[in-house]
Amino acid sequence: MTRCYHIVIFLELHEVTIEFLRVGFFLVCHVVWCELPFNTAMHRFSPHFLVPMDHAQLAEWFRPTVCLHPKENYWPCSFDDYLAHCTLKRRSTGEVVEEKVTPDILAKYNKDPEDRALCLDCDPAFWTQRPIDVNDVPLYVKVDDTDAEMYWIQYWMFYSYNGALDIGCFSRAQCCPSNKAIIEAGAHQADFEHISIYVYKKTMRIAKLYYSAHGDADGQWFNEDQITLTNSRHPVVYSAYHSHAHYAKAGCVPRIFGCANDFAEDDGPVWESNNLQLLERGDPVWQVYVGGLGFPDSGDVPANKESWTTEPNLSATRWSRLFRYLNLSCCCQPVVEDDAPPVPRISPIFSSSSASSVR
Repeated sequence: MTRCYHIVIFLELHEVTIEFLRVGFFLVCHVVWCELPFNTAMHRFSPHFLVPMDHAQLAEWFRPTVCLHPKENYWPCSFDDYLAHCTLKRRSTGEVVEEKVTPDILAKYNKDPEDRALCLDCDPAFWTQRPIDVNDVPLYVKVDDTDAEMYWIQYWMFYSYNGALDIGCFSRAQCCPSNKAIIEAGAHQADFEHISIYVYKKTMRIAKLYYSAHGDADGQWFNEDQITLTNSRHPVVYSAYHSHAHYAKAGCVPRIFGCANDFAEDDGPVWESNNLQLLERGDPVWQVYVGGLGFPDSGDVPANKESWTTEPNLSATRWSRLFRYLNLSCCCQPVVEDDAPPVPRISPIFSSSSASSVR
């Protein structure tokens, strides 16, 4: 009789334990689900939120969607491919120092000041070559998780050439009778662009995002609710015609009293890179190079640019604010060459990078 009594008690305790576990599991799931970001859409759920993400997962989760201008002539490319079409020269004399350049060769020139007198010079025939599949072009990614509350993720985009901007006459706006630019300016070899994203660690929501444009001259900060996201997490970046300046919206962006406007469109090719390469300290090795990236001079490797890690606290939108207030942006439509080449079909072969690759 005593044994039966013990069995009954055991079964009852077993049932209570199971029910307790079921209730506990339900409560845990409820709490976790409520704490997850994007809880209004079930397709945004990811098991990655249950454990901390590593750098590769963070890079992929917030990878930007870049909208190129439909008439863009100078497309993104791999920096390694750019090097394969470059010689290394002395800036002042044009004397060739290295006929062939590789990442390892470039990394040798990492001293200051003598190596700052050098610069790369790219074959002009490479400037307009385009990828067979733009999604194979790498994005270079830096991730910093040392802050207690936020991740910092920065994406670098590289273009072999920055096309000229038309200066004057509303940047060749169609409303201009002469339809001619006064001058063309701003063209240079080697164009690195970037965006920086701050993400709350607790909720994995975007706290703020910085779109660079013309260095820091026209860069802007946005909150998550001010930008467009694809798949609920990939920020959309509009790349301006020729300048590749980054904007959160498509359309005309007035600059310098309407005389050097940028134009971004939403009906051009879309770059959603499946080749994310993590930038670690000293990897890839070309980050330590201190000379110029294009002849005669087009700036430094981003790792040497302090402004890329200390973006301004305020958006530099003075020209846009003025012209949007005056409602002049409606007449700022770009006039690009009718014979601009269509969507690309030929390209250099993308070389493998020494950076870590995220597939």
